[in-house]
Amino acid sequence: MRYLFALPLFACTTGSAFSRVTPQVQVESNPGGVAGERDFSLSLTTWNDLDVLADAIDAGEITATLDSAALVVDPTATGYADGRDSYTATF
Repeated sequence: MRYLFALPLFACTTGSAFSRVTPQVQVESNPGGVAGERDFSLSLTTWNDLDVLADAIDAGEITATLDSAALVVDPTATGYADGRDSYTATF
């Protein structure tokens, strides 16, 4: 099951570079327990101000939880892609 959202992201403080990005948010789940698939993943992708997203991930400023349990950034699926045309953070 896959859900795709394009959501504006607003920061609580003015002047934050992170408030300039509008990431694509993608949530994937595997309620049927299909072998070889992740149980749950959450990805944020942006095509502008890529360094803002990369810096926020590196600094631990972006976190995700599921049922109060922290999700961990997947380093094998997180980073720049397509010649640095996009940056995806996958939990």
